[in-house]
Amino acid sequence: MGSEGLFDDMGGRFTARLRHHQTLTHTSPGGGRGESISVRSRLGVLEARFDLEVLDRLHEPCFVAIERVLGGIHTRGGGDAGKAYLVYEVTGVSPTHYQMLAMNTALPTVIRKEYLNTIYEGWGVSDETWVDVHCAPTGYMVVEDGGRPVFTRSSLVPLAGAPAHLLSREATRSFLCVEGGVPIGTILGFDIELTVDIHSLVKYHAGVFGFTGTGKSNLTSLIVRQSLDAWGGDGTVVVFDVAGEYAVNLADMLATGGILYSPEELGDVDSLLESQTLPETLESKISAEQLRAWAGGLVDDGRVRPLQLGDEGGGCITLGFLLDTLRGYKDDRKTGAVQAAVLIERIRVIASEGGLELDVPVESLPAEARGELSEAISQTLGGLNDRSSLYTDLSAVLSVLEGGGGRAQGVDGGSGANTPESVALQAVSKDAPPLIIVYTPEPRDARVASSRFISRLLYLKKHGYRRRVGVVLDEAQEFIPYDTRRDDLTLQSSLAVESLLRQGRKYRAHCVLATQRVAHLNTNALQQLHSYFVSTMPRYYDRLVVAEAFSLNYEVLERTTELDTGQWLFVSFKSTKQRNVPVFIQTPNNEDKVAEWFRMVSS
Repeated sequence: MGSEGLFDDMGGRFTARLRHHQTLTHTSPGGGRGESISVRSRLGVLEARFDLEVLDRLHEPCFVAIERVLGGIHTRGGGDAGKAYLVYEVTGVSPTHYQMLAMNTALPTVIRKEYLNTIYEGWGVSDETWVDVHCAPTGYMVVEDGGRPVFTRSSLVPLAGAPAHLLSREATRSFLCVEGGVPIGTILGFDIELTVDIHSLVKYHAGVFGFTGTGKSNLTSLIVRQSLDAWGGDGTVVVFDVAGEYAVNLADMLATGGILYSPEELGDVDSLLESQTLPETLESKISAEQLRAWAGGLVDDGRVRPLQLGDEGGGCITLGFLLDTLRGYKDDRKTGAVQAAVLIERIRVIASEGGLELDVPVESLPAEARGELSEAISQTLGGLNDRSSLYTDLSAVLSVLEGGGGRAQGVDGGSGANTPESVALQAVSKDAPPLIIVYTPEPRDARVASSRFISRLLYLKKHGYRRRVGVVLDEAQEFIPYDTRRDDLTLQSSLAVESLLRQGRKYRAHCVLATQRVAHLNTNALQQLHSYFVSTMPRYYDRLVVAEAFSLNYEVLERTTELDTGQWLFVSFKSTKQRNVPVFIQTPNNEDKVAEWFRMVSS
């Protein structure tokens, strides 16, 4: 490529040198977590010759390469021996006039006006003007080897006075884009498609963070589409949707091969349409008649199905209730205390091996676990006096188990009610639909459904089911909050999601989280994400949480406050060519695909 191809000096307009290098500390006294956060960031300041075209170009995302003479242990062959270039990302610019440094409000008004006139008339004319260019290290350096750029990790610090160059368009492509990868957006400032390894992006889990209106569900829907395309029929995505946004965002996929489950009554067209959110930007592109025809097709084709979550707290017998009852006999040393202790251990083994949550009603257990529990209770009954209270209680449980067979068939794909466990089995089956949406507008229902689904999914994965399954958790703060409690089921759902994030990639089970409240997320879960998209987050504390969790330079993250809808800061440890390099992108609009499909089926 040569140095002329490696750099872009804008026709000789861009000349700059490093003035100094510093470390900044950003601190917030507390936020959603009630604890302070302190983040340190390194920052270089370049002094560039003032030029209006250069100034305008530096307002766009760009990279600079700062020359660095290497010591003997760092010297590489090719190009200028002993010379490399440290790659920095521009985070901000400030045009400066020398007389600005001497001006302050203590000067008389007349003198200040003279200063200001001199300063304004001097831009682009006077040699006393320059541009301060603030830039953050990417952690990489580039050397030329055989005429091509070679990027390697580096923690070297540049030397004051070193020349700096703008990285060219082609060098940026070589720096960031994966050969043969899937395009996920256009790199802002370069008009280059950013290509990534989509398999790694999903395999190692991803997060989508942004304020209301930034397009989180739009981008997440796009990731769902690209993941399913990459899997080529060997995968299913299950979306847990609290806000009712994904049925419309994935309307074409839902109508042609997806299923929508919900504990809500959505058996008619009006109920279905009232439950779902139509983005304002789609209102002018899709007519009410088209929406009714789409919803009617879903209902008529049996793609909208009820989801049975059990009667929480309404008298049903769960594994947890059964264990608590048995512990009462054991702790009070009542008749049958020994048998109760033995049965407790049997139930724990059944729950552990089956990946079962304790809030699962016993009649909704998978057939295998239900059979094991029935056998354990029957054996315990054989050693009890039939007049004892424990005998009476266990007999009642056994009658529920034996009478719940029809209802529990759904767990194993039979004709009974659909449960989170049955949805998990459906998702890993060979004939699984590519898309399953679980619409649960009540957060408590969402936690029950997700924790039971994930527990059963991991159990099935550990027992040989190989089909890929992607899990999308929209409004992730409802599932994995920073503060968890057992009574509102946030503890159960948080533990289940943590297990998915820690173990999932070993078993071809993946996760995408979307939220606007990063400060309220479980830290353990947050740190399992290897790729993330960040848009505008107004709260300073939220931005610091992201910077701390992902070792991201805060000065780069601060630029997200300037992003428009559909623009994102994308960072990945696994899916991009280089590790953990922030890049600003404009993603495609998922709604264009939806609108085009509606036009096609209506013509």
